[in-house]
Order: sequence, then C-alpha cells, then structure tokens
Amino acid sequence: DAIAWLEQRTADDERMLPALADFYERERRWSDAAGAYARILRRTPRNIDVKTRYASALMNAGGKDNAAKARDALAEIVAARATEARPLYLLSQAQRRLGDFAAAEASARKLVALNRRSPWGYYALAEALEARHDYQAVVDELAPIVAEFRGKTADTSFDVGILLPHLGFAYQELGQNEKAIATFDEAHKLSPDDPAVASYLVEANIAAKKYAAAIDVAKSALAQNPDDLRLLRLHAQALRHTGKADQGIALLEKAATTHADEPLAYISLAQAYADADRVAQAVKVLQDAQAKFPDNDSVAFELGTAYDKQKRFGDAEAAFRAVLARDPENAAALNYIGYMLAERGERLDESVNYLKKALQIEPDNGSYLDSLGWAYFKSEKLDLAAENLKRAADQLPANSVIQDHYGDVLTRLGRFDEAIAAYTRALNGDGDSIDKGEVDKKIRTAKQKLPKK
Repeated sequence: DAIAWLEQRTADDERMLPALADFYERERRWSDAAGAYARILRRTPRNIDVKTRYASALMNAGGKDNAAKARDALAEIVAARATEARPLYLLSQAQRRLGDFAAAEASARKLVALNRRSPWGYYALAEALEARHDYQAVVDELAPIVAEFRGKTADTSFDVGILLPHLGFAYQELGQNEKAIATFDEAHKLSPDDPAVASYLVEANIAAKKYAAAIDVAKSALAQNPDDLRLLRLHAQALRHTGKADQGIALLEKAATTHADEPLAYISLAQAYADADRVAQAVKVLQDAQAKFPDNDSVAFELGTAYDKQKRFGDAEAAFRAVLARDPENAAALNYIGYMLAERGERLDESVNYLKKALQIEPDNGSYLDSLGWAYFKSEKLDLAAENLKRAADQLPANSVIQDHYGDVLTRLGRFDEAIAAYTRALNGDGDSIDKGEVDKKIRTAKQKLPKK
C-alpha cells in the first residue's frame, strides 16, 4: 500500500510529503491531504502552489472551520500575488460558503477583470449572485458573455457549457420558462451524456407544464443512466402530472430496493407517495429510513413535512427540532417551523424569531422573506409584512403563493390597485398551492373597493 509506505517514510523524512499529499488527493482523503500540505507549509510557508493546494484540500474536506482556514490562506496569497487566478477563484468560493456574499462577488469580479476571456470569473460571479438570490443580476451578467463566447471562432463549448446551467436556473427562478428550457436544451446538446444537465432540462419542462417533453427527455437520459435517482424522481413527477402517478411510484419503489443504502431513494419514494395523497405510506417509508439512517437530516426533514401534511403538527415540529439539534443553522428547518406556526397563527413571536434566524443565515432568500412577511401579517404588523413580502414578490415574480400573500397584505393596507396586480401575477404564475378561484374572487372584491372614476 503506497499510502501506508509513504506515511511511514514521512514520519522521519518530510521530503516525501508532496507525494503523500498527492496520493491522499487521488483517494479523496481531503482532510489528510490538507494535513500533509500544512506540514509542508511549516517548512516552506511562502510556497504559493502548496498553500493553494492546502486551501483547495480544505474546501474539498468541507465544513465552516475548514472554509475559514482556506479563506485566510487564500487571502494571504491574493494579497501577495493579486494576479494569481486560481487562488482568487477559490477565495470567492470560500467567502461564499462562509456567507460573505459581497466579498465573494468582489473576488469574482476581480477574477473577471483579470481575464475576461476565461469563464471561471463569470462562473464564480454567478454562484455569488445566486447565493444572494439575485437572479436578474445573474441573467444580466451571463446572457451577454454567453452570447460573446458563442460568437468566437475558437471552440468555446466548454466555456459556454459551464455557464449555461447557471443562466438557465436564473431564468427558471424568474419564471421565464421558455428561456430556461432553451438554455438547458443548449447545455444538454453540448453535454448529451451528462445526467445532471439532462435533469435540469426535465425540471425546466415540468416547471413549464410541458410534461410530455419532460417524460421524453427523462426516458432518453435514463436509457443511458438507468440508476440515476434524480432522473428517476423527475420522471415519476412528470408521469404524475399526466395521470400516471402509479407508474412513477413503481419506478421509485424499485429504486428504493436497488439503492437500499442511499437515503435519497427513500426520500424520492416518500415524496411521490405524498404527491399522490398517499401520505401514510410516505410517513412509513421515512420512518423506516430514519431507523436506517438515524443521523440523516434530509430524512428527518422530509419526515417533518410528511407529518405536517397529516396535520400531526407536534410530530412535525419534533422532527424539525431534531434536525436543528444536530445542525442549529439549518435554515430550511428554521423556515419550515416558523412558517408552520405562522400559517396556523400560533406562537407568532416564536415564529418570527425562527424566521429571523433563517434570514440571518440566508439574508436574501425570497421564500424565507415570504415566511417572515406572512408571520408579521398574522401578527397584524402590516407595514413589516408589506416590507418583507415586497422583497419576496420582487425576487420571485412567478411564485403564486408569494404573490397571493403580497396581495393579501396590500388589500389590508387599502392599496387595491397594487393588490390586484399581485393577485394577477399569482394567477399567471406557477399556480402551485393556490386556489385560483379564490384568488379570482379576491381580485373582484378589490376592484369593487377601487375609488369610482
């Protein structure tokens, strides 16, 4: 075993440490690789290449502490060598993971200025803007540069290919479904064997309610990647929308058997059961999965959502609290508890506290802003409700629930013209989780309250 031999040799002869670090990287033993590079840096603290590799290994090892160490090391490199591209790229990544999105954006823009012909600065910039949920800014930055790269005589398929998914996601979040589909379709043609890109295209077609197209893409991709769980889940979802939920569930039941050691298989099956109003079966699947994966936060979270659908609110809250006990900064769990309480009009001060904490972690998350605005609405704090719901509605114009919530607070404030516009956006949006008849009724009521001309 080469690694064991090198470990033994480097105990007395540190000249072999670079080889050991390289072997650790090949085996994806990132923490060990970072440790080896740290030992090298004690001997050669100014070696830029080693310090960059050390930071990269820390980033791959994951965790906030490692990201902070990587950021500090990379900041030293960038301060000494401002024209080094890779450290600047990694610095933007570390800053983003630590929640310093403004710094991540600034580093990415420096990288763009360093080499406008490379896609990596734009890639880092897109990730920083996505972290701030500024999807229009992603479109504004990427659409022209993708068009520019396309127009070059040299082969820029790689450059375009890594940027297109980010552009597609931004279009999708903005409710521009046709542009999202066209963007993901182009990415799929550039990377026809990539199941991740295929799944983006399937998801975009589902969002646009083009279920037949979604099924066609999913079938084609699954022919090449029959065990890809994300593709199987999306295929099942598209089948449900065409009245074939049982076929989709059968696919996922089989996947749960063949992927018995993967939590995602159970989560996907449970979601399919819940979507088909078979919530009791969803709960059973997730309870079994929790027994098998007791420390998996995703399983516990999904179990909480299933309990919520059963109106077992105490059990749901306990499931989310279990997630938070392991990960106090799980923003999704904080948001879910906060919104669940707000929706029922219970313990509203506690609800607001949960949601404020979620927004401390993700300050610009439109869904969390909507939840906080709704909690304030239920608390009769209408000005605070309007402030947060406007930010959410501006960020996610195609989210029907958010537009409906915003319309409700505007109605209460007597701003009927604006309320009608929000309700109209709700009707024209994704249509998820709203009663269109009720929203239409709200529009008619608001129109009756407009001043007579």
